[in-house]
Amino acid sequence: MLFRFFCLLVLFLLFTTTAHAEPLRIKLETGEHAGTADQLSISYLQKLLEERSNGRLKTEHTGTQTETLGNLGLLELDRLTDSPYVQVLQVPFLFTDRSHLHATLNNEQITVELLKPQAGIVPLAYWDNAALHLIGKANAPAGNKNSSCRDVTAAQNELGPSKTLATEAAPDSLTISTHRYRIRVLAADQDFWDTVPKDLRIIINGAVKDATRYHRELIEQQDLVEKNLLKTLGARADRISPSQRSILRRCALQAVPLEMSALIDMIKNIDSSGP
Repeated sequence: MLFRFFCLLVLFLLFTTTAHAEPLRIKLETGEHAGTADQLSISYLQKLLEERSNGRLKTEHTGTQTETLGNLGLLELDRLTDSPYVQVLQVPFLFTDRSHLHATLNNEQITVELLKPQAGIVPLAYWDNAALHLIGKANAPAGNKNSSCRDVTAAQNELGPSKTLATEAAPDSLTISTHRYRIRVLAADQDFWDTVPKDLRIIINGAVKDATRYHRELIEQQDLVEKNLLKTLGARADRISPSQRSILRRCALQAVPLEMSALIDMIKNIDSSGP
């Protein structure tokens, strides 16, 4: 009887302690402007974290980005890792489309084993943003697949977010190349992550997964808007033919260091037909 009473007392104390515990506060830093896919997805993430934790998690979105990560934040790839393999994710024309990119970013052998995040950073998700296009005419020969890479000029300016196209700063000519994507990493500070109870980590990881899915839906919508906007450029916009794209991809891959060829082959062989 005494043992039963003791057990009930312990359960009562655990319940009351949990119920009155201070919520864990999370400061999110993104460095993005309102209305972007990143900001909208961060707002959605905040909503999920607070709802699913029943108030045990409280979030604050600063909208700024400092030298330190804070609790959670969006980092550029070069802040995530010192690994030279990260350069591969920015090789022009490597990914056939966004589905191929997403399948690659979902591959833990690449994102964990090869990118090797710096000590103190816990990557939670990879968010891709605007496709980049070439400013001016594409420096690719229109000939056959055996055309020399010497005919291709590697250094060529890029244009990013679609809203730039609608401004007076839009270039006189543009090549719709969709040759690479801006990628950022949603990451947690290791010291902060170590203080998060296991059950809250499960909630955070689940919310991040759903926020990432939402982010990708927003990016697909952004791609449609950009596609329609590019149509308004008319004669100012060129399109790369399949043969030109093949040549540009081959030349870009030839410039990749030999020690990274295994990673390149792994990415090229990734099946992007799945979810």
